[in-house]
Amino acid sequence: MRSGLALTSQYADIRRACEVAGLTLAETAFSADVRMPCHEHGLAHFYLVLHGACTDSHGGTADHCAPSTLMFHPAGTRHSCDYRGHGAQTLFIQTEERWLERVREHAGLPDRSVSIRGGVPVWLASRLYHELRELDSPPPLVVEGLVLQLLGEVFGGPSIPADRRSPRWLRQVRDLLHARFAERLTLDEIAQAVGIHPDRLCHGFRDRYGCSVGEYVRQLRIEFACRQLATSDAPLVEIALAAGFADQSHFIKTFKRRMGMTPAEFQRHLSPQRKRTMK
Repeated sequence: MRSGLALTSQYADIRRACEVAGLTLAETAFSADVRMPCHEHGLAHFYLVLHGACTDSHGGTADHCAPSTLMFHPAGTRHSCDYRGHGAQTLFIQTEERWLERVREHAGLPDRSVSIRGGVPVWLASRLYHELRELDSPPPLVVEGLVLQLLGEVFGGPSIPADRRSPRWLRQVRDLLHARFAERLTLDEIAQAVGIHPDRLCHGFRDRYGCSVGEYVRQLRIEFACRQLATSDAPLVEIALAAGFADQSHFIKTFKRRMGMTPAEFQRHLSPQRKRTMK
């Protein structure tokens, strides 16, 4: 394991990990009494909070990282992570410099840390997690493709060439989905709303976002449900219906497939954090 993951392993339980073409993926679990002191990694890295939470302090800023938060730290960034009181399960994604060089061909990389909550980057990182969880050693082409898409979404790199901005109708579709993800929309309705043919909608959306419209909506619903599970005591059936699922059973099956645990298990992992939030 490379230096960044070796450092993390001093404070976390590394449940599974793999290295592919200069990329390191690892599922990590931090207990509720851990605080990583100020440190730095030799390589740039992301981490996605799957459940639990932490406070990431860097450069005079303290980010509260709840579920569906994706953090990026450039190489050499000094930061500390406090997991006390709740613990966390995360996906660690480390990239060698040559991957970032591919991004620099099309866009400038930030020289500071970036916190991302929800949206396509979190969806892509979640897909990486499920590839790792399902296979332990996922296919290199799958990992490389997802990481390139992730870098492109976060930094405007290879997956979004500088001379090819998203057409207006794609931005309209994305805004519509974010506003109405809980509704039972059809492709024809969405296509009609933005004035294009459904076939063009399907192909253009997948080409731009790396997933189908249905997969994107499903991820939005899961992200909404995660927020509700973390901050409210609403019954599961109410959360399921508010998120747009047909019923509680469909919600539980979809949630477990995406998150690797049931909604009830997710809430149990978050119980200390929920008590603090509900006060």
